[in-house]
Amino acid sequence: MVKNEINLSKEFKIQTTRAIIALFIFFIAYLAIVIVTSLITILCIWLGVYCIINIHNLFFIVFGIGISSFGLIILIFLFKFLFKTSKSDRSLWVEVTQKNEPALFKLISEIVNQVGTEFPKKVYLSSDVNASVFYDSNILSLFYPVGKNLQIGMGLVNSVSEMELKAVLSHEFGHFAQGTMRLGSFVYGVNKMIFDMIYENESFDKIIQEWADFSWIFSIVVQGANKVIVGIQWLSRKLYEIVNLNYLGLSREMEFHADEIAAHVAGSEPLKNSLLRLNLSDHAYQSVLNFYDSRIKDNIKTENIFSDMEFVLTHIAVENRIPVINNLPQVSAEYFTKYNKSKLVIKDQWSSHPTLEERIQRLERLGIKIESGSIIRANNLFSNHIEIQTKLTEKLFATIKFDGEVNLPGADFFKTNFIEEFEKNRFEPVFNDYYDNWNPLNIDIKNIPPDLVTSDPEQLYSQKKVELVYSVFSLQNDIAIMNQLLTGTTGIKTFDYDGIRYKITDCKKLLAQLEKQSKELNQQLHENDTLIYWTFKQIESRLDLPSKIEDFYSDFYNFDQLYDQNFELFKQLNESLQFVNITTPFETIRMNFKNMLPLEKTLKERIKNMLADELFQVEFNPEIKQKLNTYLEKDLNYFMKESYIDSNLELLFYVMNIFQHLNSRGFFLHKKRVLSYQAELMELSKWHPQHDSLN
Repeated sequence: MVKNEINLSKEFKIQTTRAIIALFIFFIAYLAIVIVTSLITILCIWLGVYCIINIHNLFFIVFGIGISSFGLIILIFLFKFLFKTSKSDRSLWVEVTQKNEPALFKLISEIVNQVGTEFPKKVYLSSDVNASVFYDSNILSLFYPVGKNLQIGMGLVNSVSEMELKAVLSHEFGHFAQGTMRLGSFVYGVNKMIFDMIYENESFDKIIQEWADFSWIFSIVVQGANKVIVGIQWLSRKLYEIVNLNYLGLSREMEFHADEIAAHVAGSEPLKNSLLRLNLSDHAYQSVLNFYDSRIKDNIKTENIFSDMEFVLTHIAVENRIPVINNLPQVSAEYFTKYNKSKLVIKDQWSSHPTLEERIQRLERLGIKIESGSIIRANNLFSNHIEIQTKLTEKLFATIKFDGEVNLPGADFFKTNFIEEFEKNRFEPVFNDYYDNWNPLNIDIKNIPPDLVTSDPEQLYSQKKVELVYSVFSLQNDIAIMNQLLTGTTGIKTFDYDGIRYKITDCKKLLAQLEKQSKELNQQLHENDTLIYWTFKQIESRLDLPSKIEDFYSDFYNFDQLYDQNFELFKQLNESLQFVNITTPFETIRMNFKNMLPLEKTLKERIKNMLADELFQVEFNPEIKQKLNTYLEKDLNYFMKESYIDSNLELLFYVMNIFQHLNSRGFFLHKKRVLSYQAELMELSKWHPQHDSLN
C-alpha cells in the first residue's frame, strides 16, 4: 500500500499536534461554558420555583417563570446546532454505478487498492472543473464513521488524459487514507457550531422575541440573556481563529501528502500537468458559461457545454502559443510564472491549500516516474461521455427561465460567435502581450525629441520589453501590498522579499528603494512608448498616408481624462439616488430630484456624444439604442403626488448602468483603435520582426 510507504514529514506531525491542541482548547472552553450555564440554569430554576411556590403573588409567579427561563435561553442557544444537518446539493449531479460505468469503477478500484483505503460510498458526476471528497454530516457524525463520497467534474474529465485523471483521483483518495481526515471532521463540526452560534439565529431570535413580548419581566430576562450570548459569540470568534489557524497549517501539509500519494500511484508528471492546466481549463469553462449567460435574453442555449469548452480550451492554447497534444494544452511551469515578477512572499495563514508553485516544486523534487499509463483523453473512460455531458448540460440550463421558445443553434454558431467576440476584445498578437496590462498614457506627442531614431518591432515589443512591463506591474503591486502591511491592519509581522526576511517595522527603507526602482523602470517604459509612437508616425510619413496616428493618440488621452469624469458622474448620480431605497418625506424626495437635475443634464449630454461617436456603434444593439433615445427625448418625472413613477426610475437606472458600461468599453475601444492602426501600418509596410529595421 502506497500510504504505508510514505513517511509523514516532521512539519506534518507538528501541524497535526497543533491542530489537536487547538481542538482540545475549543472543547475545554465550550465545556466550561456549558457547565457554567447549566449551573446558572439550575440556580435560576430553583429560584423561580421557590418564588412560585412560596410567594403567592402574581408578580412573583411571573418573575419566577421569567428568571427560570434565563439560563434555559442560553442553553438552547448553545445546543441548537444539534438539530441541523448538512447535505450537499446534488440536484445538478448524476450518480454513476459500476454497472453503467465499469471502466471508471475499474480505475477507482485500482487506485483504492494501491492507496490502501476504502471505496467511496457513492460516485457522482458534476459539471465542474474539479474533483472532491465529501460526506453528509451532523454533529453525531463526529463520533462514528461516515461514508465518504466522490464527486468528479466532467469539466475536469474533459481536460485531462486518463493517466492525469488517475493522478487527480489518487490525490483525492490520498485524503481518504489520511488518519487526519477525522481531525478535519472535527474542525468542520466546530466551524458549523460556531457559524450557527454567530450567524444562524433568525429562528432563535424570533422565538425569544415572542417570549419577551409576553411581559416586561420576560423582556428584561431576554435582554440579559442576549448580553451573555453576545459575550459567547465574541469568545467563539476567538476560538474560531485558534482552531482554524492551526488546522489550516495541517490542511496545507495534507495537500502535500496527498500529492505525494498521487505521485507514487500515477507519477509526478501527470499530476503536475493536470495542475498546470487547471486554471486554463476553468477559464475555458467559465468563458462558455459567460457566452450563454449573455444570450439568455435571446433564448439560446447549447446541447453540450463541454464540446464548446473543448473548442475554447484549444483555441486559447493556440492563441497563447501553448503546445497542444491530443487536444490537451501542455502548459509548462515556465508559462504559468513567466509574467509573475513579484519578489514579495507572504505566508497566507488562512489558506487551506499550498500555492500552485509550491505544489509543483514539491512534485518536481519527488520526480517519481511511472512508465505505464494512457495518454488517451479521460472522456474515453466513460461508456458514453457525450450522453453524460448532454445530461449535465440539460441540468445546468434547467435552472434558467427562458422567455419564449428555446433555440439550439449548434456548434458552428458557438465557434463563429465566440471567435468574433474574442477578436473584438483582444489586442493584435503582434504586440506580444505588451499592452495587455499597460497603457501608454504619458507620452508628450507634441514634443518628441528631434534626434529620436526609429526602431523595429523586434526591439519595441521584444520579450525583454514585455518583461519590463510586467516587472513594473509586479513592483507597483508589491509596493501597494507593503504599504498596506505598514498600516498594521493585516496582523502580518514578517515577510520575505527577494529571499530576505523583513519585519514590518523595518521595511520603510526597502519601500524607498522599491519606489526608486519603480520610477526608473517607468522611465524606461516611457522612453520605449515614445519611441513606439515616433516609429509609427515615421512609417505613416514614409508610406505617404494621411496622418491619423496623432489624432488617435490624442483621442485616447482625452478619453482617459473623460473616463475619470464619467466615473465620477456615475458615482454622484448613484449617491444622489440612495434616498429611493429608504423611507423619505415627500418634500425631501421632490427636493432631491430637483437637486439631481444638473447631474442628469450632464449625463444626457455625454450619452448623446456616445451615440454620435462612430467608435461606440459596435456597442449599441436596437434595444439599447431605443431605451437611450427614449430617455433622451423626454424630461422624465420620477415622483408624482405621493408615489414614485417606477417605470421612469427603472429606465433611469438602466441608462446609468449602460453609461457606466459604455465608459469602460470606451477606454478599451480608443486603445484598440490606436493599436489596430499600428498593426495595420506594420502590415502595410511589410514591417515584421523578420524584416530589417527601417533605419
